[in-house]
Amino acid sequence: MVMKEFGCNNEKKILLIHGAGTSYKMWTAQIEMLSDEYHLYVPTLNGHVIGEDREYVGPAKEAEEILEWFKKNDIQKIYAIAGASLGAYVAAEILRTSPDFAEYAFIESLKSYHYGAAMTQIFSVLGEKMLRKAASVKGIMEGAYQKDYISDDMKYVLTNMTKESIHNVLLTAASYSVPEGEKNITAKTLIVYGSKEEKLCKKNTERFMKQMVNGQCMVLDGYDHGELAIGNPEKHVKMLRMWLKNGTIAEGEGNE
Repeated sequence: MVMKEFGCNNEKKILLIHGAGTSYKMWTAQIEMLSDEYHLYVPTLNGHVIGEDREYVGPAKEAEEILEWFKKNDIQKIYAIAGASLGAYVAAEILRTSPDFAEYAFIESLKSYHYGAAMTQIFSVLGEKMLRKAASVKGIMEGAYQKDYISDDMKYVLTNMTKESIHNVLLTAASYSVPEGEKNITAKTLIVYGSKEEKLCKKNTERFMKQMVNGQCMVLDGYDHGELAIGNPEKHVKMLRMWLKNGTIAEGEGNE
């Protein structure tokens, strides 16, 4: 795991955790929009740092390493944490492990297929082949999510990720379930997901919401997986700022 820092050297510390098959560059637009006001911490997760001999194992391990990094740098609490897709799993594990680590949280797409063991293995094998093809076939990822820098980054990362890391990422997507836990997460947490992925996000979201002292869930009409943070970063930042300012978002405001 490699941590990068951007923005102001102040106490408004925000952690941004990227999705699968990309790097810290997924947050390029958000970094540009938030750097004048916040101190941003943007890791590239294990298995996604090309050239580093460390594999992605699972969200709990990533959460452990991120928390350890902050501890080593004498940072006990941050202002906010935001994660999307794979980053949503990692953010959830951070909050479960350290319930008061962040004052606010903004989590997008706690999606899981909840496959059984046999189907999970099949999914991981076939999924790797599909991802490799998507990364190698000319034009197939051009303009993905309307942001060329994300398309380029995903092509580079997926082409160079090890088989083991891709396999473990797909295992996470296939079977990750938020563990049961006490209602002790004090971060004011907003969870969002798209209406097109609702069936695959609802179970994990409901289970995680039960562990929050102060949480809200919003379904974004017409959105699919990752289409807020990745596909519409301007709206993502607008909603994040609204959440940080008010600790709530009125019904319908997320679908404007």
